Amino acid sequence: MKKLLKRIGFAVLVIAIPLLIDICIFGNSFPSNIENQAWAGFLGSYLGGIATLVAVFITISDNNKKLRSRKNSRKSN
Repeated sequence: MKKLLKRIGFAVLVIAIPLLIDICIFGNSFPSNIENQAWAGFLGSYLGGIATLVAVFITISDNNKKLRSRKNSRKSN
C-alpha cells in the first residue's frame, strides 16, 4: 500500500511541477530582467540536476541492498 501511495505521489509531482512552473514563471505578468527562455533553461538544468541526484541516490541504495544480500547469503553458506 505504501509503494502505491509513493507512486501516486510521484506521478502527481511529475504532473504538478511543470504546471506550477508555467503558472508562476511563464504565465504571470511580473516585470523581470530575464526572459522566459532564460528561465526555462535555468529551471530545466536545475530540475535535471535534482533528477540526476535522485537517480544516483536510488542506484546507490539499490547497490547497497544487493551487497548486503550477497554478504548474508555468503554467511549462511
